[in-house]
Amino acid sequence: MGTDIQDYLDKGLYGSPKLKPDEQRKFLGTFRERVVFILSLSDLTSASYENFAISQFQKYPGGTLLVNALLKPAIQKQLIHLTQTNHVSLKLVDTENTLLADQAIVVVYTLNHAVNKENIELPLQTKFSNTTHDIKKAPTTTKSESFFKSLFSKK
Repeated sequence: MGTDIQDYLDKGLYGSPKLKPDEQRKFLGTFRERVVFILSLSDLTSASYENFAISQFQKYPGGTLLVNALLKPAIQKQLIHLTQTNHVSLKLVDTENTLLADQAIVVVYTLNHAVNKENIELPLQTKFSNTTHDIKKAPTTTKSESFFKSLFSKK
C-alpha cells in the first residue's frame, strides 16, 4: 500500500511517466519506428524536398506531417499547401527549444503504426540534385611573394 501512495504522489508531482521521452522530443512527439521521413531546416532550403515528400505521401498514405511551430511562416505556408494538395493531415508541434539549428529536425511524416524504415532522411542525390556548384579557380600569379615582402620591398 505504501508504494501505491508513492506512485500516486509521484504521478501528481511529475506527471505520468512517458515511454522513450528523449526519442519523442527528437521526433516531434512520436516514436522512431512510426517515422516515414524527416526533414531538417537545411533540407527545406532545397526545392527537391517537395518531390520527395509527395512520393512518400503516395507510398505511405494516411499519415500526419508534424511541423515544428518555430519555422518561419513562409515555410509553414508552403508545407500547409503541400499537405492540402496531397490530402495529408498536418499538425504544428510546439517544442521546448527556442532556437532552431541548421540540422534540427523540423518536419516529420509519421503514421499511426510502426513502419520501421531504416533510412528516414532525405536521400543525398535529392539534396544536391538542384544545387550545382561551379568551382572557380583562384587566379594564379606567376610570381608569388609573401605579404610582408611585397609591403616592404623596394621597387
